[in-house]
Amino acid sequence: MIAGMVKAACLKNQDRTAISTKEGYRTKDITYSELDDMIGRTSRLFEKLKIKKGDRIVILGKNCVEYVSLFLAAVSQGIIVVPLDIQSDNTFIRKIMKETKPKAFFTSKRMTGSIGFDELDGMIKDLLPKDPAMIEPDDVVEILYTSGTTGVPKGVVLTNRNFEASLEAAAKKVKLPRMKFISVLPLSHILEQVAGLLVPLRYGGSILYPGTLRPGKLSELMRNKGINGMICVPAIMESLKGKDPGFMFFLIGVGGAKLDTDLEKYWKRRCKLVIQGYGLTETAALVTTNTLLRKRTGSVGRKLPGVEVKIEDEVLVKGDNVFSGYYKDKEKTEESFKDGWFKTGDIGRFKGPYLYLEGRKKDMIVTKAGENVYPYDIEKILDKMDGVKESCVIEHDGALKALIIPNKKVNLDEVIRKANLKLMQKQKISSYDIRSSFPKTALGKIKRYMVKAGKKEKKIVHGDKLMQIIADVTNKRPRLESKLGHDLLLDSLKRVQLVTRIEDEFHVEIPEQDIDDNTTVKHLQELVDKQEKVQRFRMEKWLLNPATKFIRMLLQEIWIRIVNIFARVECHGIIPNETVIFMPNHQSALDIPCLLRCLPFNMRNKIACAASPARLYSIPTPKRHRIYRKLESIFVRLFANTFPFGTEIGVDRSLEFTGEMLDRGYSLFVFPEGRRTRTGRMGEFQRGTGFLSVNMKAKVVPVKLEGLHEVLPPGKFWPRFGRVKITFGKPMEVKHMSYIEATKKIEKAVKSL
Repeated sequence: MIAGMVKAACLKNQDRTAISTKEGYRTKDITYSELDDMIGRTSRLFEKLKIKKGDRIVILGKNCVEYVSLFLAAVSQGIIVVPLDIQSDNTFIRKIMKETKPKAFFTSKRMTGSIGFDELDGMIKDLLPKDPAMIEPDDVVEILYTSGTTGVPKGVVLTNRNFEASLEAAAKKVKLPRMKFISVLPLSHILEQVAGLLVPLRYGGSILYPGTLRPGKLSELMRNKGINGMICVPAIMESLKGKDPGFMFFLIGVGGAKLDTDLEKYWKRRCKLVIQGYGLTETAALVTTNTLLRKRTGSVGRKLPGVEVKIEDEVLVKGDNVFSGYYKDKEKTEESFKDGWFKTGDIGRFKGPYLYLEGRKKDMIVTKAGENVYPYDIEKILDKMDGVKESCVIEHDGALKALIIPNKKVNLDEVIRKANLKLMQKQKISSYDIRSSFPKTALGKIKRYMVKAGKKEKKIVHGDKLMQIIADVTNKRPRLESKLGHDLLLDSLKRVQLVTRIEDEFHVEIPEQDIDDNTTVKHLQELVDKQEKVQRFRMEKWLLNPATKFIRMLLQEIWIRIVNIFARVECHGIIPNETVIFMPNHQSALDIPCLLRCLPFNMRNKIACAASPARLYSIPTPKRHRIYRKLESIFVRLFANTFPFGTEIGVDRSLEFTGEMLDRGYSLFVFPEGRRTRTGRMGEFQRGTGFLSVNMKAKVVPVKLEGLHEVLPPGKFWPRFGRVKITFGKPMEVKHMSYIEATKKIEKAVKSL
């Protein structure tokens, strides 16, 4: 059973990371031992809530460790899970709630009558773990409502037998080492549950929930975290084209929709193993699959052990992995089977032992001439035409009509003419229309029933996108004359969130001081239009490799001894033995060597320093490059293990770098004044100091430097002899306050030392 498999994996891999969740700018890691404990405590919570075997619970939320623990705890107790997609609208949710009558509703959203994911930790903290219940093979695991393209979701009833058959068959065909996976599909989908969650856990792998599907951030996260593989749909593969997921990434498991052979070849040319499989919700995700050693481009693979497949007018499947029926829908259940074989609705053919899919039976178009045409074959040609971003072919008055989303100004009459030259007579397009977007499922498949019904999604233009961002942050409907503070009630923290979202969407940097309570939406739009795009910068991982660390250690020891000749350093206070953010005032170019002098030897090599992109990284690129400036930059980056932090690369990117360094166990030196003092007095702390502290979820250690301004003031090359006093304050937690309050609190703590 699933519960036994998960329990065995947890006992075998106790200290290994099981689940990682990206939370803001930090990553939260959960070991297998901690996951087992969470599952046990959550099981006890169900008992406390009087939820027993056979009862139903609804889970609606983003992928995270809380979702996993709820799902696996329910499975271990025989409680039936009803997982819903996070994008489900309220009407659909109410319909499912009425139909399934759940005993509890767990969600990451704020909804009346629900239990929030953020409440779960507090609810289970003091509970004793509960052992798994006795589970039978035919006990129901979940009722999974398909999000398909038909418009009438059906509740697929899946049992332990279905899951076990699918997992056992996959284990026999595809044997994996312990790997790091990134999760890009919702846990409300069967492919993610089986191949993205249970299979990695079975092999003792790690799963990262990234919190975003933006291609740039996703690929950067894959590089930084050393991700080895992912389970995805073709739309995700397409979005990552041209991105660099890192040399450690090598495996792509793909399903959920038909994979274009050109896209498959693209990734194979980049030395990635593309393993395509085929299955449905009704077959517990898997029917056929390619393997690491046996694979065919364009094929969905060979049938799995214990699964029978045959072709009549469609693909028929039989086996223990096939579901028992649709929830409260006997008629549809009977319609879906033929002499004990499940009718998949997919058209396919075997070429030797390999299965090739040709399209969905219900999507097939019958022309006036009585010939069968599959839209996918035509869309494949159209999508390759210059100027076409995406297409959807439908039947219109007995002929073929193409709906096209152009990606630039293009003559579509000429596009259709060229496409028709490549198509067979029965496939030729007779008319076309322009669309701005297509309604899609959570897995990126076009909802053809909505397209055929003529339902369109609203086109978003530049100004409207800004309006949408403001609405998301403020939860209000903005107008051009709306004032951010007085009308939209934008507080200081939300103002920073707004600036960050604008930067992420438009790749510009809005100076925070240019926005106040009286700023109108129209003025904000003008600011966005006139700003230059921020420069992108990739994390310098060469600074973190063992050879560089060894060189850094030698350089630091040499410089600390040289500095000791001039500066007699007195260290006061206690250095915490944990990952923290040191925030000292900035007096001299010798600040870092003197600070390192006070740290224990084993801590020096786990220190990083935030640095000015303009000063140290030449961002933006200066008109003239000087050799000595480049050499100085390389030396300082190597010596202090720096990373860029500043508006030149953007607020969001700066915070991402900061979070990544903390995740890797590096304590940080951050100078809140931003630059060295010219007078010897402490300058005002920048407000970004508080925002960084609040968002990094790490303790802040205030540090006061005295005397270094006299030893080596700005503008001087040769130091003078002098006494230096460095005082480390007590570590303090900065949370549950505005970033302005946090900045003042840190500044006060440093001044009081």
